[in-house]
Amino acid sequence: KHGLEVKEGKVTKKYSGPTDASNYLSGILPAIRTPTFGGMESSGATEAFDEFIGKLDATRDAKVELLPQTGLVPIDKEITGFMKGKLYLMAGFTGQLKSQTSMNFAYHQAMNQGLNVVFFSLEMPKDQCLSMVYALHSCHPKFKDIRQSLGIQSDPYEVKGLSFKKLQRPKELTPEEVDFLKNYVGPDLKDGLAKGRYGQIHIVALEGQLTIEDLTVQAEEIHQKSPLSVVYV
Repeated sequence: KHGLEVKEGKVTKKYSGPTDASNYLSGILPAIRTPTFGGMESSGATEAFDEFIGKLDATRDAKVELLPQTGLVPIDKEITGFMKGKLYLMAGFTGQLKSQTSMNFAYHQAMNQGLNVVFFSLEMPKDQCLSMVYALHSCHPKFKDIRQSLGIQSDPYEVKGLSFKKLQRPKELTPEEVDFLKNYVGPDLKDGLAKGRYGQIHIVALEGQLTIEDLTVQAEEIHQKSPLSVVYV
């Protein structure tokens, strides 16, 4: 069965499902909120001014790093992007679109920022994750005229691409939708990646009992071949 193993001291516990997730988060949140002081650094404000200015100038002169964005302006305005080495937690009950929202973030980072990301799925099969990516890309503004010519989108002011649900049930796709997928959506993804316009979304559907160490090893293997900016679990 699907699940995630976490080592807590000498004990290895398995977490699976929303109840376990809720209990686990309830247990670790106090520790996350409580700072741990492992050392001390002090100096007088006056004496440290030159050092402070040195760091300030170095930071201002450094090359601006492209931080991964979510694509949602209100969120990006507040967090200014995903910081390197930081953990971001998205919590919610079952069916509240956590996976789809995360995939939206991953898609934006890969397609609009040219970044490589990996999406570890603990529950959804690989084809379901891929269907999300293809459905999202079918809504790209570049395909507007094509969608209209094929009758997929009738209103020029709406954005209507391929249905994620219909991609999961191929027999429901119309011939025009199949044509759109095979001859436009897929080839554009391949061409964009080959020419460096798009980054890569690595999809890894996990099965069986896994540990954080297992995820780390797989992410590092992918990173060696395709440097990653964000890891989604």
